[in-house]
Amino acid sequence: SSGINAEYGKTAGFEGMYLTRFAGSIFEQFPAEDLVYLTPDSPHPLTEISLTSVYVIGGFVDDNIKRNTSLDRCLVEGVRTARLPIQEHYEIGNHKQCVLTINQVFEVLLMVHNGMEWAEALDGILPKRKAYLP
Repeated sequence: SSGINAEYGKTAGFEGMYLTRFAGSIFEQFPAEDLVYLTPDSPHPLTEISLTSVYVIGGFVDDNIKRNTSLDRCLVEGVRTARLPIQEHYEIGNHKQCVLTINQVFEVLLMVHNGMEWAEALDGILPKRKAYLP
């Protein structure tokens, strides 16, 4: 809808993105076998992007990161999960280093979809202040 696009178009990183708001849960909108829910808690690194899958970039706005919330819901719903392969390309000191903003996740996915290697895409997006070590 134009309302949601106008609202998010004012936010840096969302210009040019077309967003759709659904009434109800994402789990009601698409068959479970088509969904891949991206969560840093998933044990499965995303290694390739499939054009037939629907990728859900999960995000919770909270003072604390609530570990496994998305993962647990996906297990109940029978939905596949994946995480960006940050741990495969960087030394990670703590779980918070695997948590990125929705904008950052989208940008990495777009770069990889357009042919960039994971390591190069991640290197261009990961905040240097978090001290990611290749």
